[in-house]
Amino acid sequence: MTAEATTDFQFDPFAPTPVSALPPIWATLRDHFPVYRAAYDMWVVSRYEDVRFIQQNPQLFSSKPNADEASALPTDAADNPEQMERLMAVVAGFPQEVDVQELVNARTIVAADPPDHTRLRRIVNRGFTPGSIERIAAKIETIVDECLEGIETDEVYELVSRLAIPMPVAVIADLLGVEPAMRPKIKEWSDGIAAASVGDIRGTAEAATLAMTVMREFSEYLAPMIEQRRTDPKDDLISAMVRSMESETLTTPEALMMAQTIMAAGNETTTDLIGNAVVALYDHPDQLELLRADPALLPTAVEEALRFSTPIQFNFREALQDYEIAGTVIPKGATIIMYLAAANRDPRQFEEADTFRITRPVGGNLALGHGIHFCLGAHLARLEGRIALAKLLPHFDRFELDTASLGRNPFMVLHGVPAIPLTPKASRT
Repeated sequence: MTAEATTDFQFDPFAPTPVSALPPIWATLRDHFPVYRAAYDMWVVSRYEDVRFIQQNPQLFSSKPNADEASALPTDAADNPEQMERLMAVVAGFPQEVDVQELVNARTIVAADPPDHTRLRRIVNRGFTPGSIERIAAKIETIVDECLEGIETDEVYELVSRLAIPMPVAVIADLLGVEPAMRPKIKEWSDGIAAASVGDIRGTAEAATLAMTVMREFSEYLAPMIEQRRTDPKDDLISAMVRSMESETLTTPEALMMAQTIMAAGNETTTDLIGNAVVALYDHPDQLELLRADPALLPTAVEEALRFSTPIQFNFREALQDYEIAGTVIPKGATIIMYLAAANRDPRQFEEADTFRITRPVGGNLALGHGIHFCLGAHLARLEGRIALAKLLPHFDRFELDTASLGRNPFMVLHGVPAIPLTPKASRT
């Protein structure tokens, strides 16, 4: 069954919605409107098997909209001449060695289709193999220990600002070869990308100005770094990209866009994973007790947190031909919203799908993708999540959390908690 946006059931996937209201909406979509034609002429697909099928078939469904929807290019330029003037000033300030048009046109890996995707994936994959990620486990543990300093005595430990944000930022900075002094800038750039592409200003000249400012500042920093790595290569991802550029398999704009994508995706997902996992454990004390009694459940706890509170709620595809999904023909050229969060709560795939259960068998959830676009950083995100939760576990019993008072990320594409204040139990007695 298909629902048009003019029926009694109205749903805007981009509209801020209370987190408690989402599961019933997802159920309505899956049960009655598995292919829902929303505003913007986008088609929302919500059942697990349908989403997985789309992910499995890049020859039928292009990933191109992942760049188009996150491009932050203005749709109201004519109405905002002053903002457009500021945008052009930003563009004029790019480093001379960076061709802005080539940079804007460069295909990011999340938006590439074969054969470009195959080439880009092969270049960067060497830095994200399970073996290479496990080798940095000790460094991640050190970073987490630094983030947890003082937790034994602090009156309030704010988990997001002190652990969930700085830990993945430090890890991705080290992988890229970015010096520690630039870590705050990486977070600032990542937040700018999110605000411009999925925030309230999405689609405006203001968003384009913000996105281009981030791109300019990132290019100003990274372009000289790329040149330096040509003569003084390091054991980092930037050096690996430079080697590929010299063999003519990667262009400079592609390298800049790939590094920016890794920078943004490499910390946002892990930040939300850690925060969501801690909230879910406090919200389900029986599951927290299970984990405290058996830390061997950490891998399944991380996997369940990804499924139950999917960090990236949805992403996009384009139908390359008319194709029937769940009894509805999605027309060629249509933009599809693959609703990962709804699919991960599909009772057709997961028993008691709306229940947080850390003993659930590992595998199957779509939070980190499936098929050729399975998340490059999946092993890294899971390892970071396991290490963070393992080192937090001895401290859980000292704190309590008022989960009902927590806010949520205002961007519906991203699902996270902006602040998680852990308060010692003794302070409430």
